[in-house]
Amino acid sequence: SLEAVLHFARQIPQDLTTEQVVELHIVPALKPQSTRFCSTLAAQHTGPPTHFVSHAWSCPFQNLIQCLEHYFMKQLQPPAQPSKTMLWIDIFCLPQSPLKVARSCSDMPAAKAAISRTHTLLLCLGPEATPLTR
Repeated sequence: SLEAVLHFARQIPQDLTTEQVVELHIVPALKPQSTRFCSTLAAQHTGPPTHFVSHAWSCPFQNLIQCLEHYFMKQLQPPAQPSKTMLWIDIFCLPQSPLKVARSCSDMPAAKAAISRTHTLLLCLGPEATPLTR
């Protein structure tokens, strides 16, 4: 949920890239039997995604969070209810491991399937439009 993502983000230093967040915060939080961060969340924070979020791992993680806050809390009318807004964000929904901190092409079928199940695709761009360079 958006609520869980915003709660998680409050614990993350401002200067980390998304890739560093995966390495330093997501992978260490995983349980031995789980490779997906979303499986560590309480049931009320998981469910069928309504919004697919695309972003660049090389950009500051807080840029992603600012994009989410702007779109869901300021742009949408009425503003989204964070506890009921279910997001699909790769770093939380795809398997992560210490050996696989970079996104791979093998993740693309899962991303494509997620896009087809959501109502909205939100592309978070920084000043250099980094996600479009891939």
